[in-house]
Amino acid sequence: MWLDGAWLVFALCILLALGTWVASGRACRYLATDFRGYYAAGLIARQAGLAAVYDPRMQGETQAALLLDCPDGSATPPRLQVLVPYLPVFNLLFLPLPALGFSNAYAAWSLIGLLVFLLYLIRFSLALAGRVEALRLAQWALCFPVLANVFLGQINFLMVIALGEFFLASRRGRPFVAGLWLAVLLIKPHVLILLLPGLLIAWRWKTLLGFGVSGFALLLASLLLVGTSGLQAGMAVVRSFAGETFASVPEMMNARGLAFNLVRVLPSWIAWGLAAGLMLVTALVVLSRWRRTPRSDRSLWLMLATLAGTCVVAWHANLYLWVLLVPFLLALDSRRQLPLAYLALWAFGPAVVFIPVTLLNPALAQPALAMAMLAANVVVVVDAGRRMEGDSGSVFIRPGE
Repeated sequence: MWLDGAWLVFALCILLALGTWVASGRACRYLATDFRGYYAAGLIARQAGLAAVYDPRMQGETQAALLLDCPDGSATPPRLQVLVPYLPVFNLLFLPLPALGFSNAYAAWSLIGLLVFLLYLIRFSLALAGRVEALRLAQWALCFPVLANVFLGQINFLMVIALGEFFLASRRGRPFVAGLWLAVLLIKPHVLILLLPGLLIAWRWKTLLGFGVSGFALLLASLLLVGTSGLQAGMAVVRSFAGETFASVPEMMNARGLAFNLVRVLPSWIAWGLAAGLMLVTALVVLSRWRRTPRSDRSLWLMLATLAGTCVVAWHANLYLWVLLVPFLLALDSRRQLPLAYLALWAFGPAVVFIPVTLLNPALAQPALAMAMLAANVVVVVDAGRRMEGDSGSVFIRPGE
């Protein structure tokens, strides 16, 4: 229990430091980075239709006019332009945002998102562990990836709920419903890069059918909303995220980020060869666990291995994507099955890397943090897989879909 208390104190200290930083106005240029794109999407959709959301020129002009009111009284322009690569049907979520001013809308979006996330953590923990402890809930609610999502105004809390409901429906023997929930992750399809092959290897046909039905409905709705030209414009935005010049690549916690950082000190073919090898080995390790599906009480570890592996393999994996692991970590923690090393890693790991590097060379702080989190993902894949060794039976409660 000493680590629980230490983590809470540490997290509160970090919050105090961040509060001071925000109050000074220095952090304001980072706040609402992604939310600015969502808010602009809502404005553009209202004025010119949903298809226009994918127009980089309109996005740039709209976002440039969105100034965030900072605690020191200043108004901060955008640090960078953020395009919205989501399917048109998901952009409907942003239509109500312009009803409020930009700063007020960001505050409401972040606070409501955090509240919904906390409530869902309670539901998930009750469903799997039968109890919720305030201290443990606070620990995971204050961890780095959660705060990153709040500060940037990201939409990942919706994905947390969809992923959690997929898992719970699977455990309750409702595979088709699980697949319906899984299709919500099409908001960021790259997070399915290991989940879908895993389900295929495990012969989870009803889950895949549910995913197909729900996914087809989302695609059809998107087509009806913007037509083929609108979908093509959306695909152009998606391709821009995969380009070599994408701004945040060195700060990603994946093999792609590793390659981009290694080319600074190694020949390009060696850097990309190492990254490709890491992706291949990670995918093979994770998918082999789906082939030898564990007992239902080990399914939480399978999800951790799959999600951590996704962060390694996916072509786009920013640091805030770690929030998808939080419900499964909390559930294991509530069941007293999570080793202290995991608590220490999530509580102290990011700061142990980020703070010293920031003091030595601020320009390298974010790439160093990303590479440390990449290493943590690899460790989770290996360790979670090891904890399933020797298990047999169904990955979820009722086998034989």
